[in-house]
Amino acid sequence: MKDVLGEALTDHYHQRSPGKLWVNNKYGPKEEMPVDVYFREAEDMPELEWIALQQCKGRVLDIGAGAGSHALTLQRMGFDVLAKARTLLRPAGRLVFDSSDIAYLYEGKVPRGKDYYGEILYQYEYKKEQGDWFKWLFIDRKTLAGILSTEGWRMEVLFEDEWGQFLVSCQLQ
Repeated sequence: MKDVLGEALTDHYHQRSPGKLWVNNKYGPKEEMPVDVYFREAEDMPELEWIALQQCKGRVLDIGAGAGSHALTLQRMGFDVLAKARTLLRPAGRLVFDSSDIAYLYEGKVPRGKDYYGEILYQYEYKKEQGDWFKWLFIDRKTLAGILSTEGWRMEVLFEDEWGQFLVSCQLQ
């Protein structure tokens, strides 16, 4: 498996002549992904991310994807950032994460089938090298709430914008 994203991040970090990072998908044309977004400073983060960071207390687990800009910001804020989820979650611990309902991509004709419409295939491309295709889950609030309830979690919506992106806090019941 070729780590195309890792190569792009490494080149950017070491200030080597980076190429363009592209994201291929199964729903439309490929898009350029600015590598510097993975290295943004706290002041460059959007409101949703700031709200998430402000929810942190005690020890913190960052399970995001990328170069770890959130984990680094939290460490600078004095938090102990961890490496596992449920096994390390304390009784009063919470998960804070964002998602979005991407039904708008289907222009009112959300596909109904065995696959969930929010499970999208992506592939990174960098310096004419393509990585493996991977799935990224964009889950709508109603579906997420149902799954969390079944698994014994309580969900609180902390933020939602006009494009269907939302931030939730989840705690074991």
